[in-house]
Amino acid sequence: MKKLTVFIFLIMSMFILSTTASANESDYEWDNNGDGTATITGYTGTDNDLVIPNKLNGLTVTTIGEYAFDHQTKGVQLTSVVIPDSVTTIEKYAFYYNSLTKLIIPDSVTSIGEAAFYQNSLVEVTLSENITALGEYAFGYNYLTEVTIPDKLTHISKGLFFVNDFVEFTFPENITTIENSAFSDNRSLKGITVLNKNASIGETAFGSYITLTIYGYDPSSAKDYALDNGHNFVPLQAKNPSTENTVTANVLSGGLSLLAPPIQSFGQVTLQDSAQVYHTSFDQAFQIKDLRGSQEGWSLTVLASPFSNGDHELPNGSLMLTPLDSIVQVGTGSVILPSNSMTDNMIIDNGTIEVAKANVGSGMGVFNLTFPSNALSLEVDATTAKVGTYESTLTWNLVVAP
Repeated sequence: MKKLTVFIFLIMSMFILSTTASANESDYEWDNNGDGTATITGYTGTDNDLVIPNKLNGLTVTTIGEYAFDHQTKGVQLTSVVIPDSVTTIEKYAFYYNSLTKLIIPDSVTSIGEAAFYQNSLVEVTLSENITALGEYAFGYNYLTEVTIPDKLTHISKGLFFVNDFVEFTFPENITTIENSAFSDNRSLKGITVLNKNASIGETAFGSYITLTIYGYDPSSAKDYALDNGHNFVPLQAKNPSTENTVTANVLSGGLSLLAPPIQSFGQVTLQDSAQVYHTSFDQAFQIKDLRGSQEGWSLTVLASPFSNGDHELPNGSLMLTPLDSIVQVGTGSVILPSNSMTDNMIIDNGTIEVAKANVGSGMGVFNLTFPSNALSLEVDATTAKVGTYESTLTWNLVVAP
């Protein structure tokens, strides 16, 4: 019965929207741009839930003009609006001081002007993927808790999300500038992540009376900003260090925290009249260093890609790994050793497998993790294999605080 109720509600909503969309053109004021397009400059109607037409008197509506639907000057209090996909520009104060709660900006829009949606009741906004400019205070004084920043936007303007309800926010790598007051008076804001190492951050971008946890690269402008303004800084590199290696080549270290040894090749394999199992070994021990001083713990996992010769793959389950033979502490470190997570041979080319684990409060220091000889085994069956040189990549991940 609940699903039926929702379905009926959607049909009714579509009917209402299509009825509203047929509003009289005389409710709108517009300018002829002289190129077959129009700019809406005002609204004299009384509808609170509005679907803006894509044409007026045969002209394509491309611009919502300054103060066009401003409640203080136009009188009507909008609670919902549908913007047509003919619109490319929304000018300053266009929807100022209304009661909009949800908003979808169509992908045709590339520019939104100053305070265009200032002082509404917005809790949800979907931005155009083609937005390149958001004016100052465009979404100030609302109730937003999350917004996805599109890839083409590079600039977070002054006061853009002034007085909202963000708890955390991620600035993608395309954001190069975050101006003053961009997030001022977001009293619930606790943490931000800045992915551009050189992003310019205004001194008062997040206000003056809160202490944030700022995640960023080290070194980066985010780290400098955190230190200069009394915020906590957490380097992103510490979250998930990893390294990759292949069964036929030397393993390349992906960072300071995990060193993986080379793997001996399986060598030449001749197809037999029954399935055969072949073995190979790691040249030496894996080494894990946990020198962070945070006592968060860690987890070491492995995943192997399918054995492939370029145009054919051996079936999943062909590659298996034997449990660790020993975990030995090098020098001084935590009293509680990490533990071996494997109790039996495990298939590693059909999903991620946890190899070893250090719980919170353990695993600090340097440890050598040693597999027994012939720890890696490969099953080859003449019914599923083709002639060729096969290769598999083993991805080892050291994940912080499991």
